[in-house]
Amino acid sequence: MLTDEGLDSFEKRRAYTVTVVGCGRKGLPTACLLAEAGFKVFCLDTDQYIIERLKRGFSPFDEPGLKELIRRNLKAKRLEATDSRTLSP
Repeated sequence: MLTDEGLDSFEKRRAYTVTVVGCGRKGLPTACLLAEAGFKVFCLDTDQYIIERLKRGFSPFDEPGLKELIRRNLKAKRLEATDSRTLSP
């Protein structure tokens, strides 16, 4: 069972993977903040435009500071954009 002690540090959070379904105005910032906290995060969306923008380090919409979060976490390999066809079960 997961407890607060299992998530109380960046290093411990690295052991967990989170999938955020929908990379719109709510899902993408949430995914970036989870990645920034140390989790490995898959951004799952069916829109190829969004997936391609994210893979290149760009946001599909204008949000202050989001591009930097995307790029930093892509580089650190904590954030990955994908669609349902490429996400392993």
